[in-house]
Parts: sequence; structure tokens; C-alpha cells
Amino acid sequence: ESWIMSLAFSPDGRILASGSADEHIHFWSPTSGESFGTFTGHRDYVRSLVFNQEEILLDQTPYQAGSLLLSASDDGYVLLWDLAQGRAIDIFASVPNAAIWAADFGPDETTIIAGGASDTLTVWNIDSSPVLGSTLIDHTEQILSIDFHPTEPLFATAGGLDSDYAIRIWNPDTETLVATLEGHGAPVSSVVFNPQMTTQLISADLERMILVWDTETSAIVHSIEFTDSVFSLDF
Repeated sequence: ESWIMSLAFSPDGRILASGSADEHIHFWSPTSGESFGTFTGHRDYVRSLVFNQEEILLDQTPYQAGSLLLSASDDGYVLLWDLAQGRAIDIFASVPNAAIWAADFGPDETTIIAGGASDTLTVWNIDSSPVLGSTLIDHTEQILSIDFHPTEPLFATAGGLDSDYAIRIWNPDTETLVATLEGHGAPVSSVVFNPQMTTQLISADLERMILVWDTETSAIVHSIEFTDSVFSLDF
């Protein structure tokens, strides 16, 4: 038994993956609750998991939605797993090498963004040969959450430790910062775009505050005070 640090459902809902403090990724049947597999490759807590949501072509090999899994860990690495082969087919190191607490596929599934204990975001284009990596720097403290816009070439990042609680919105194509949203007074643990209202973003912090943003104006349109620290949000 070990702490569960992250969860992800496959696009068809048939597989639940969990990342644990035991350094492993476990696979479960959501209907029976039975465990049916384990991946081993990380050397520290597995903090983030995400399945590919669309078909992707890598090295002339097609991968159906849900056949790839991205994992990020305190060991400073992101691993890309092929579920059919049961092994990691690629490994990416954060720049600088530091614990990774959040990672995500871009909408085209060929871009990966990761961030964590450092103030630096690392971007990889996994469709290139060799894989190209670059860094984005504007945060001054740790990065806790990353989310891509459902339709536009945008992604949001958030985090903080002592003072930098601003949410950044970036363009992954130009690798530029396009907006900064300020309103939280504590580390921002989760940030999520609304898939139905594409100009809306919600965020939560460790001091119980949930904020709803209009991303076109960078304004707060609603606030909710929860009963305890909020670690995760979703629509």
C-alpha cells in the first residue's frame, strides 16, 4: 500500500491508471476494481499521469487514443509509455533537472509541457527527430498545474510558494507569454480551462479559494471560498 499521487482514465473509460509514492504506475479496471498491471521505471513519486486523447503518428507508427501514457515524477523525468508493449518508449529530462509535478499533452498530442519544483517549464516536440526541447521562463517559483486550452493554441500554468501566485497563459506555437492573471493569495494548486465555455478558466489555491476567470479580459468573474485547501479541479 502506498499514497496515490495521481489518477488518469483512458479516453474510453476502461482503464484507470494511478501513480503512487511507491514509484510505480498501477492499472485498474474501473468496473471490477481489480488491478491488472504495473509499470516500473520511475525512481520517485509519480505525480502526474495523462493518456493521449487522439490518434498520434510517431516515427511512422500510429498510436490510437488511449494507447500512450505520459507520466511525470519527482525523479525529474517524464516517461512516454506504450501500453501495448508495456514499456517506456521515450524519456525526457526536465531542464534544469528537478522534480516534475505537472505534465500534459498539447492538443495535437505531439507537444509535451512539464513543470515542477523549479521555475522553468520544459517543452518537447515529440514529432521531431531528434526530439526537440526548449524552456519557458517567467514563473519565479514552483509550478504545480498545467492545462491546455481545448480548442486554441494556449496553455495555462500556475503554482507558487511564497509570493508568485499568478497564473500564466502561454502560446505553445510561439512559446510566448500572452497573459498574466493575478488574484490568488496562496499557491495555486490547480488550473483548468472550461471545455464548454472556452473563454473561461477556473483555478484553486491552498487557502480554500476558487476563482473563475474571463481569459479575454483577465478579470475574475466569480469567487468561491471552499471549506479546506483545494488540490484539484475538473469540469
